[in-house]
Amino acid sequence: MGKDWKLINVVLLGLGFMLVFTAFQTTSMIGKYVTDSVKKEKMETSEFSDMFVVFKEANYDEYVELYQMYEAEIVEEYADEIAIEKMKMDLIDSQYGDGFISMSIVYAVFALSNFTAPAIVKLFGHKGTMFVSGLTYLIYIITFLNPTPTFLYTASMILGFGAAYIWTAQGDFLHLQSPDEKLMSRNTGIFWCMFQSSLLVGNIYIMIAWKGESYVSSEMRTTLFTIFAILASVGCSIFLLLKGKCCGPETRYDEVPVEEQELKGENDEKNVSEPEESQGALKTISSSIKAAFKLLVTKKMLLIAPLFMYSGFELSYFSGVHPTTVGNSKNMADSSSAVGMAGLFVGIGEVLGGGIFVFGAKMMENISRTKILMGCCTLHIAAYGLSLCNYPFSANLDATDNLPTLGILSETSREVAIAIAFLLGLGDAGVNNVIYTSITKGFPEDTTSAFALMKFIQSATCALCFFISNSINLFMAITILLSFLFLSLVTFTFFYYSFYDLVKETPRNETPRNELKILVQKLSEQLGNLSAEQSLSGGASRVASPT
Repeated sequence: MGKDWKLINVVLLGLGFMLVFTAFQTTSMIGKYVTDSVKKEKMETSEFSDMFVVFKEANYDEYVELYQMYEAEIVEEYADEIAIEKMKMDLIDSQYGDGFISMSIVYAVFALSNFTAPAIVKLFGHKGTMFVSGLTYLIYIITFLNPTPTFLYTASMILGFGAAYIWTAQGDFLHLQSPDEKLMSRNTGIFWCMFQSSLLVGNIYIMIAWKGESYVSSEMRTTLFTIFAILASVGCSIFLLLKGKCCGPETRYDEVPVEEQELKGENDEKNVSEPEESQGALKTISSSIKAAFKLLVTKKMLLIAPLFMYSGFELSYFSGVHPTTVGNSKNMADSSSAVGMAGLFVGIGEVLGGGIFVFGAKMMENISRTKILMGCCTLHIAAYGLSLCNYPFSANLDATDNLPTLGILSETSREVAIAIAFLLGLGDAGVNNVIYTSITKGFPEDTTSAFALMKFIQSATCALCFFISNSINLFMAITILLSFLFLSLVTFTFFYYSFYDLVKETPRNETPRNELKILVQKLSEQLGNLSAEQSLSGGASRVASPT
């Protein structure tokens, strides 16, 4: 494959991911707010049918007793009204899915299927895997047109598999287009620049289209997710334009004529039978799982695992909990539009943070990973503190007109919400950089297994956080985040200094400890050999000491 086609492949890959994830990342950020809006609209517009009569007769006494028990001052007629409203809401809850539970399913399945991804890519190839996996994102987006529990949660499970497979295929395909380190750096920069822009485009649309709306109506929802479905469809189609095999294992082609490439590909296909490929794939799955869990119980992995867990918790916060909290804070003017603005500034923070580590790489080499992590965690601590000051503690659970709970601010501020989003995005870029560089330097012999474990732990904790976010308020959520933040800081510091030779960036003018030991050992061996030769030959000459 020529150099021009390799560059075109990278651009097409970035464009496909940009379109698919413009649709998906925006959907994941607003999913909970959208499902809550569906339920609110149904409460205001629906004429409750015979189904509600049956539901009411079955549950009425229980609801009245419950409200009279906890609200002793409510007279019977008001208790009756409250009980009926509560029953209506519970009936609607049973008819429509929940955005947080949906994302919890996505990340839980992603965590489990991550270990099978290399084998799937090996069987079906990069191009075929990315196309089919892209379709799972399309299916998930379409379900928000009518987010019933059956459709939404089934699509979430399917997407969990697709997400694991598409990212594994993407990473390996990008590697195939980059035969040397210089090209790898260039191609990675091109891809991530295009991919990260997906956080900007979708949220700009929401910021404009939802301006002045108190919640997302059915018309707004239909328009939005139709546009997103079209974008995802185009993105999936672009994957088919990638130059390479449509299915089956991909091979790295050298710069040879096209005829020789095709002949090489045909011979490779003849030499490998389907049963052998299947057996190889099963062995790949088994060996990757064994290697990963063998690594899990090592001291190194146990020390860095809390950082993986924290990254999962903070991912769920900035990608789901915080946007929902912004939209539900109805004391803030135009809160629906502010959801898009919050997502936009998360994207700006991510892009800026990525740019700092790409273009300021030489400067960052002189700063230890612990200092970088402390700086990023300081940004997140500021964001969590501002969150507690700016929002009602119940805003992550339901729409509310309440003022900020702590009373430090008189009302929820749009500017503070933007600052929180920006700090979350900027800090996340740094946390991920620390994680990836630490795995590369700390696990040089087990990089693949370490990355698989990182994705498993991160996704599992993200799924857990989404799952419990429906039952804990904002204060409890931030308490959990801060607990894991401080735990990860402590354990990562031990990880960093306990494995100094593997992780610590050695100053340019210093000789690493292990290299110094090897040098001394070699000099001692040479002196010993020289002394032995002299004694055998009877020589009496003096051996000069090395300078």
